Amino acid sequence: AQKGRDGARVPLPWSSTQSHCGFTLGTPWLPIPPEWSTLSVESQNSDKSSSLNLYRRAITARREIFTNESEITWCSDLEKGLLAFKRDGYVVLLNTSAITIKYSCEGDIVLKSNLEVTANQNGVTLPPASACWVKISG
Repeated sequence: AQKGRDGARVPLPWSSTQSHCGFTLGTPWLPIPPEWSTLSVESQNSDKSSSLNLYRRAITARREIFTNESEITWCSDLEKGLLAFKRDGYVVLLNTSAITIKYSCEGDIVLKSNLEVTANQNGVTLPPASACWVKISG
């Protein structure tokens, strides 16, 4: 009857094979849905396209690319649902919409959330719920 915050605070699934997804040997305060075993750290570790490995690649790239305290410049006049900012010769794009969006820029994608994000001389194509980092040419 009372939702509270518990719906958003469930234990982290560590293992796809252990009880309670490896979170505890005891009984967790909140249940872990059995289908979450595929989202466990153990499962995502071996999947190069997982959220966990994307996050790891982003942390590594951020350390290598953004080495100083340079300013972020937010882009304006964008398609509805697209967030973008520029920093140190890169543009970071996030499509929060349910439609594919094109962003006009030339450059090479250095990080992308999924394989469907593409770039060519006409710009970057981002499918729904996707993101990328582009090293701007020129």
